[in-house]
Amino acid sequence: MKSLNNHLVKYILCFSCSISFWGFNQIQEGVILFERKTNLFKKYTEKSTQDYIKEENKYKIDQFSLYFNDSSSIFIPEESYENNRLSWTTNNNAVIHDFNKDISRVM
Repeated sequence: MKSLNNHLVKYILCFSCSISFWGFNQIQEGVILFERKTNLFKKYTEKSTQDYIKEENKYKIDQFSLYFNDSSSIFIPEESYENNRLSWTTNNNAVIHDFNKDISRVM
């Protein structure tokens, strides 16, 4: 019985230590990379636009980055250096959010 209580005390102590450090282990800042894949045939159903879109470029892939810290974040599109004639088919807006003032702005 004494051995069982000893083990129980050790488990409770380990559990309470891990809980107390949990708040300090949260990520305070970082970068997350996103990829958006758009099927242009589904987005543009008009026949004239679908004639312009070919099978090899029916999917448009855009890259975005989310930079964040404890007070603000910015979600921005990554520049594509390839000459893409279909760049007009999707929106690439940046969004800035100030957590302290709870204000978002689309650019």
